[in-house]
Amino acid sequence: MNTAEWDIFKRIEDLEQDIETAKPTLKDANTVAIFAFGLAFGTMAIHTPKYARKMKDECTKHLKTIGVAPKVFDLLEQLMLKACDLAEEELRR
Repeated sequence: MNTAEWDIFKRIEDLEQDIETAKPTLKDANTVAIFAFGLAFGTMAIHTPKYARKMKDECTKHLKTIGVAPKVFDLLEQLMLKACDLAEEELRR
């Protein structure tokens, strides 16, 4: 008998097999990570537009501290600035 509780384990097994078969590359992982970062920061900026620039500054400081590659750093900073601009524009409406 297949119940919803056990269904999740089957889905996890299927996902593990899919990942093993797909063999994601480092470029794939970086792309997904940058996209996820952009979505997370964008969501935060929209929900707390007054603090978006401060959060951008904090994120920037931490990214520099951990030594993110310059090209990735620039891309993330551009994403954050765009999210801040959009949040502030929405706040003015």
